[in-house]
Amino acid sequence: MSNAFWAPVSIRKRADGTTAVFPHFIMDRGKPGMITVDQRGKRFLNENTSYHLFGIAMQKANETTPSVPAYLVTDAEGLRKYGLGMVRPGSKGFAPFLAAGYLTQVDTLDQLAEQLGIDKAGLADSVARMNRYAQTGVDEDFQRGTTAYHNANGDANWSGPNKSSASDRSRARRSMRSGSIPAILARRPASPPIPTPSVFDREDRPIGGLYACGNDMQSGGNGRGVYPGPGITLGPGLAFAYLAARHAAARAQAKMKLDCDVLVLGSGAGVFRRRSRRRPAACP
Repeated sequence: MSNAFWAPVSIRKRADGTTAVFPHFIMDRGKPGMITVDQRGKRFLNENTSYHLFGIAMQKANETTPSVPAYLVTDAEGLRKYGLGMVRPGSKGFAPFLAAGYLTQVDTLDQLAEQLGIDKAGLADSVARMNRYAQTGVDEDFQRGTTAYHNANGDANWSGPNKSSASDRSRARRSMRSGSIPAILARRPASPPIPTPSVFDREDRPIGGLYACGNDMQSGGNGRGVYPGPGITLGPGLAFAYLAARHAAARAQAKMKLDCDVLVLGSGAGVFRRRSRRRPAACP
């Protein structure tokens, strides 16, 4: 799982039979009034973590409890203000999403649990706990809203003590019935034996003249399975592209020097005449 960049996505069948996929980067899952639960109705992660770590957490949790798909749950106010997946903020056209089973709308938590096939008591407990955390500002289970990154993914205008937590404010609950599943954004190779932009073969031997940088290589933090958010590969990409360019230039210079040495060595044996080669201007 570590050799890929992950994100939770939701899926919906369009009227024409094609499949629409929505990546849940930052628009909904970490906003006030949103929680993510597994089949037990329990939260199993910090919803405001990076989408990469979110995808990994889903797969890890799924090893012991059905967590793929997971379900994003909010109330009517949360849906109106922040949207939910393909349902845009402020939207009132829920009918196509309800008909497709992408969105589930009910009046009580018990009804929602029945519709989604998850544990009623677990869901009720998760909502009650999150309501309490919204009042205190402290997520005792997963420390949601404890870092600047969490709060940036929350709502800067939220008046509560925690920018990413809000209590349940209305009776009507909505959830994505199809839930969210982890999806691969990009694959990356295993870490090379040394920090270099060179590409290595199966025997860990560098392939001459072939380089990689950015998403296509393991480097820096993302090489260790850490992916805090979008753009993390830009810095390593620039750094290793610079190293690759210097390495390629050095290879070219070394090859030119070798050519010059061969020409000088062979000149006494008439190599110039037989091969009709001209001495490169850059040769000493």
